[in-house]
Amino acid sequence: MKKSAPKRNSKRSQDPLAGNLSKMIERSELVPASQLFEFLPKNATIALRLPEELLKALKQRAKDEHKDTQKLIREALIDLINDKAS
Repeated sequence: MKKSAPKRNSKRSQDPLAGNLSKMIERSELVPASQLFEFLPKNATIALRLPEELLKALKQRAKDEHKDTQKLIREALIDLINDKAS
């Protein structure tokens, strides 16, 4: 009696990462790309010269949004980077 060759599984069935893995992702742990920079350590500084009126306007906007001025500027820079990437 002749032995038949074992059936080979397709590559798709052999690869555990092939297919839909969305059920394995905890949705509550997902972070929008716009927030990824926010969680990184703030370990670099810049010096920025601005017209006094612009700084006043930034401080007022930050106050209106209940944020500190640095956070407002950081968010604006992140938005600029994300818009460029899209």
